[in-house]
Amino acid sequence: MSRTKTETQAVTELSQVSEFARHQAVLLKSFFGLTTDLEFAQLSLLKLQEEAGEVAEAYLAYRKLQRADKLRHTDAELKANLGKELADVTVVIALLANSVGLDFHEIVASRLNDLYARRDGMVEVINERLTASWDRASSLGDQLELPIPRPDSARL
Repeated sequence: MSRTKTETQAVTELSQVSEFARHQAVLLKSFFGLTTDLEFAQLSLLKLQEEAGEVAEAYLAYRKLQRADKLRHTDAELKANLGKELADVTVVIALLANSVGLDFHEIVASRLNDLYARRDGMVEVINERLTASWDRASSLGDQLELPIPRPDSARL
């Protein structure tokens, strides 16, 4: 199955996140006085935990599962904040990957290839199940004398 233009563009944009992480790591190491990649990796891991907590908090607010005093924003603002926090997690993951010598773009692109292959397999299974289900429904329709056209357009 080929990728859509949007999917291809998203993978290309991952390289920009990787590049940002490489430059940001240099700045952050200097800013915090860190001298080793290990120190930076540990900082990144703690920062990832902090950002994940902020995603959870933003999601709870977006779903209106927070105290009233935390919901003093419009739905659009709450949704935008959730997006901001999700982006923060993505950047911190790129920083962590960089700190242990992994290229964020390469690892995500590789994983996406695996996931696309898995998705293709899932589509095949779903199509087989739809066909089997249709065959069972069609014989029932014949018993009831209902005209049930075969839905070729329903295939994924």
